[in-house]
Amino acid sequence: MDSHNGLRGIFAVMVMVFHNFHYAETNINLQGSAVMTLFFLLSGFSLSAVYGKPAVDGGSASWCSPKWGRFYRNRFARVMPAFWAVNLLGLATVWTGWGVYPRHRASVFMFVQFVVGNITGLFTWFLGALGWSFSGPAWTVSTLLFCYTFFPPLLAAVRYGSLRSGWALFICFLVQFLVGFGLTIAAGFVVGTMLPYSRFPLFAMGVVAGLDCATSAKDAELKQYGTTWRMLRCCFRWRRRRNTENEAPSITAEGWALRVDCAAGLFLLLMVYYTVMDSLHSHGIYECDALGPFCYGSVFLQLLWGVFPLLDLVVGLTRDEGRSLTARLCNHPVSRWLGGISYSLYLVHEVVIYYFCAVYFAGDAYSQEYLEREGVEVEVASVQKALLTLGENTSLGTRPPGWAPLVCMPLALLLGWALARCVEAPARALLGAKKKRRVSGGGLEGGKAVSPLAPSAAPDGQVVPTGTSAGVEEC
Repeated sequence: MDSHNGLRGIFAVMVMVFHNFHYAETNINLQGSAVMTLFFLLSGFSLSAVYGKPAVDGGSASWCSPKWGRFYRNRFARVMPAFWAVNLLGLATVWTGWGVYPRHRASVFMFVQFVVGNITGLFTWFLGALGWSFSGPAWTVSTLLFCYTFFPPLLAAVRYGSLRSGWALFICFLVQFLVGFGLTIAAGFVVGTMLPYSRFPLFAMGVVAGLDCATSAKDAELKQYGTTWRMLRCCFRWRRRRNTENEAPSITAEGWALRVDCAAGLFLLLMVYYTVMDSLHSHGIYECDALGPFCYGSVFLQLLWGVFPLLDLVVGLTRDEGRSLTARLCNHPVSRWLGGISYSLYLVHEVVIYYFCAVYFAGDAYSQEYLEREGVEVEVASVQKALLTLGENTSLGTRPPGWAPLVCMPLALLLGWALARCVEAPARALLGAKKKRRVSGGGLEGGKAVSPLAPSAAPDGQVVPTGTSAGVEEC
């Protein structure tokens, strides 16, 4: 799934750019939170496309079978070494400040909570009872660990369940929206959008889609994955040619390419709209509260409007044979390189911001008068900025300069590349489960997952006959 790899790299860069410009004096919300939807959809999709294929070919669907032992081992090798390495880099923020760890409220018990949470990776499972990660974006890993834990029985339920995939997708979408929006209203943005309770249904949507693609003919119409297309076709009164030899319409690779570009274009258009509206709102230029779901893109683009365009994008990239403009962009060498370092880049980029702030604002403090004017009660004459977290400092008006992204982003790319090369790759080679190659139906070789989705040249020169590309299953 080469296009997916490049797409993952592009979206990881979008998250990095979002955080850098959101925390800086520019204070522009580039809707990086909405991008997170893709990572959960894509994770469920790639896993079910790979691990769901043996069940279709007659393999065991039992999650206690040896293949699920290999699955857990490969997941561990894929996510945990880099997760621990980045959190080890972030550990020093306990003393330098500006990270996630709140030094002004710290205690021995809190430190133990954070350490246990960062070792086990389970901190999002228990509503913060195990603290948080020393790298803010690493919450994604903790939530994905929850998804991986229940993936085998979920795959079996989807594979052998009687519920049609279209209904399954709609139910999962509805559950993730209602749970996510309800928790956001009741307990805040973090609880509503970062914990497993609202993210697992998104992962399940990806599992349903991946299994559909793994079990459907190449030119079959997957009607449930044309939401974006049908909406645009209705708005612009486009007509689709029907196959004269068959009553059911058949979608060509060019048709899928058009669907992919429509889905990508709609999502980008929504991102631009919400970026403008939320920026006007955050700078006090326009109060958009009355617009409801047409404002606050961090919630509504992530939970509502962006879900089906991104799902259409993920599915379409396995069917368009690389003909869409989006696929060409994703298959560009730069995009594929970014895809190779996307996991490490995603984890480490915010840690770079922590250390930049610690150096740039070294010795700076808030006066008691200023804090009280901002509604913070203190009993001391001044408070060092390093005692507060990055989020608390930005809410008090202390932000990195506008040129900070020009320093932080290249450093993050360099660190991401180094971690991918020196930690991720060796760990996967050393710890990943080895398995013989299955060319005819897709599978695993040397801990890497070979896509069962479309014809392409395999690394050894053989041909994988049932999908768009031989690729590596990612998290």
